[in-house]
Amino acid sequence: MKTLEPPYSLQELLLVLWRKKWLILLITILGIVLGYVISTQMKPKYEATTEILIETDKSDNLLYTQNMMETYREVLTSSALIKKVNEQGNFDLTTNEYNEQVKITMINTSQLITITAKADNELEPVKLVNKIATVFKKELTNYSKINTALVLNPATQSTSNQDSTFNELVSILIGGVIGLLLAICYCLL
Repeated sequence: MKTLEPPYSLQELLLVLWRKKWLILLITILGIVLGYVISTQMKPKYEATTEILIETDKSDNLLYTQNMMETYREVLTSSALIKKVNEQGNFDLTTNEYNEQVKITMINTSQLITITAKADNELEPVKLVNKIATVFKKELTNYSKINTALVLNPATQSTSNQDSTFNELVSILIGGVIGLLLAICYCLL
């Protein structure tokens, strides 16, 4: 076989690729299979959200409201509240696990708090956010005599952050493209 010397012509490159088409096809198929295997091993994360409205008689004082909302954010992530959520909801979350799974969001210049939880199980985030809201609502009277909490939208269903069919297709395509590129590089070197 004649060795290629720079500069290569397009015809010479295509001829080399044509001669090694089975190797290119095999490596591309291996990439597709690897992409499929990876996509089937990925577990979807489920998410549920609830909103709490903090009612206060000092709602006209913006600074007071902002300070109270920040205080409530801290209460929602406190170990005391986490302990009560664990006890009442039959959870076994450490503070770190709780903080990884639960996100507390304050909606700007309002008295709304959004609680979002993520988990591998479809039912767990719904149960968790609803239990946090219930415990917080009950405990709020211990922290403040003038504020009350109203759960606006209890979580009823969790949603998956992954469309499994789409993710499988994307993983397979990415595997195929990477396999093809690696095969072409290998054949041309």
